[in-house]
Amino acid sequence: SHAIRSISHAIRRDIEEAYGFSFDPQRVLVRPLGMRPAELTSVELTEPDEPVVLFVGRLEQRKGIDVLLEAIPSVLEQYPRAKFRIVGNKNLPSPTGGTYADAFRASTAGRQWNARVDFDGHLSEADLLKAYADCDIFVAPSRFESFGLVFLEAMRVAKPVIGCSVGGMPEVVAKDECGLLVPPGDAGALAQALVRLLSDPALRRRMGQAGLARFEAKFSDKKMAKESIELYRLAIENHGARPSEDLLRP
Repeated sequence: SHAIRSISHAIRRDIEEAYGFSFDPQRVLVRPLGMRPAELTSVELTEPDEPVVLFVGRLEQRKGIDVLLEAIPSVLEQYPRAKFRIVGNKNLPSPTGGTYADAFRASTAGRQWNARVDFDGHLSEADLLKAYADCDIFVAPSRFESFGLVFLEAMRVAKPVIGCSVGGMPEVVAKDECGLLVPPGDAGALAQALVRLLSDPALRRRMGQAGLARFEAKFSDKKMAKESIELYRLAIENHGARPSEDLLRP
């Protein structure tokens, strides 16, 4: 390849370690992904009686759904009016053979808190955007993400986020600025992070606004497109051709 785009420093390091080689620094650029702004006229910043925590992703171990379900009971014991909304494929088998949703509902904690935890499955694009806009906290405790587009989906509608301090997530989520990061697989730390945000509406608003500003400055679709020009220019130069200003005009 004459030019390689890595979407995070983390995935570049992980690929090099996994395959036992080093990228040619003259051929690789680390540039993040981008996303278009949300098509919303406004985002309500309220202090609801029933704050909503949103998870979006496949219900599998890599996405940390087991960690979230383990953390939920202790959170609800302290904030029984909170609600958890879990969006994503809920039919994937868990290591025990059933689904995570069925296992949670059948558990003692699941039976106690069933009314506070909704497993919504797949949503349309419009309904998913509304779910982000309507939530108060977004959480994605993945054990690994090379980047984490779900965080951008939440940040672009000014929501505070909780992720894990692994992979590309720390490059997307500015810790203690637009969200919180916890160790992967640590249900206790995740519960503490959720309680911290649930107990502090002002902190949620402040982190949500910081996340929106970070999205607009670093992760917009226009920012990604502009940085792509640099990638194409590098490919042309490494191929041995002189870049044309007409070809690379923004």
